[in-house]
Amino acid sequence: MNSVDKQLFEQSISQTLLDSTLDAFIVADEDSKIVFWNAAAEIMFGHPREVAVGSFIHELVVPEDARERAKSAFSHFQQTGAGPLIGNVVEIEALHRNGHLFPVEISLSATLIEDKWFSQAIVRSVGRRKEIEAEMKRLATTDPLTGIYNRETMFSHGKRELSRAMRYGHSLSLVLIDIDQLKQINDESGHYAGDEIIKTLSDLLLESCRQSDVLGRLSSKEFLLILPETDVAMTHQVAEKWRATIEELDITVDGESIHFTCSIAISGLSNEDRFEVLLKKVETKLEKAKVSGGNQVVSNDEY
Repeated sequence: MNSVDKQLFEQSISQTLLDSTLDAFIVADEDSKIVFWNAAAEIMFGHPREVAVGSFIHELVVPEDARERAKSAFSHFQQTGAGPLIGNVVEIEALHRNGHLFPVEISLSATLIEDKWFSQAIVRSVGRRKEIEAEMKRLATTDPLTGIYNRETMFSHGKRELSRAMRYGHSLSLVLIDIDQLKQINDESGHYAGDEIIKTLSDLLLESCRQSDVLGRLSSKEFLLILPETDVAMTHQVAEKWRATIEELDITVDGESIHFTCSIAISGLSNEDRFEVLLKKVETKLEKAKVSGGNQVVSNDEY
C-alpha cells in the first residue's frame, strides 16, 4: 500500500468510526463554519450533512438568546484558541432543527491548522439521562404504592420545616394518621383490598393538602402530614373533617363493599429542637387514640 492509498484508507476508517459513534462530532473552521458533521450530529440536531457543512455553527445549533454571547467568545477563540468552554465538559442547551431546545453535554477542544484555530466538539444528548436521573430520584423519595413521599423523605422535610418554624417563630403541626384494623381487612378481604384503602386514603389527603403541606407514608398503615404555619386548634378542626369523611367512604373491591376508619393524632411545636422528638410526641398521642378504640382525633391537651 503506497502512501496515498494509506492516507485514503486512514481517512475512510476515521470517517467510519466517527459516523458509528452515538455522540455528535462537529468541526468548525476559523470563521465558525462547519467543516465536519457526522451521522450522529444529523440525528441529534436534525440537519443533514449537506446542509450543515458550510453553515455557521452558531446559527445552526445555538439557541437565539445565547447566540451573541457565543459569537463573542468565538471571536476571542479565533485569536487565541482559548475560551471558557475549551478543555472542559459542560452541560448546555442546544437548538434542534424543529426549534425545540434540548440538554446536551459538550466537550470542546482546539486544533491549530496552518496558523488558524479550528474547534472540535463532541456532543452528547443527555435528555434520556435526565429522564433516568429524575426517575431514580422519584423512586428513591416516594412510596411505590401511593406515589407520595416515603419515610426517609418525610424526615428530611420534617427537619427542614421544624428548623424554619423555630427560626421565624411560626407554628407547625404534625398529623399522624393510622388505618384502624387494616390487618383484619387484609385477612378477611385480601391484601388487594388493603392496598385500595391505602391508595384511597392517600388520594383523599393529597386532594385536601395545601401547596405548603407535606404528605408522606410513614409505614405500612401510617400517614404523616406536616402543616407549616398551622396551629393545633386549626389542625384539629381539619383532622376531624378528614375522620368523618373517611368513616363515610365506601370502597368496592371485587363486588365487596368495604368501610374503614382512622385514628388521628396531632402535635404542635413547643420547644423541640429535633424533628424526632416532635414525631415521638405525636406517636404517643396516636397510641392513645388506638387504645381508646380508634376512629378519633387526639391532639394537645392545651388545645
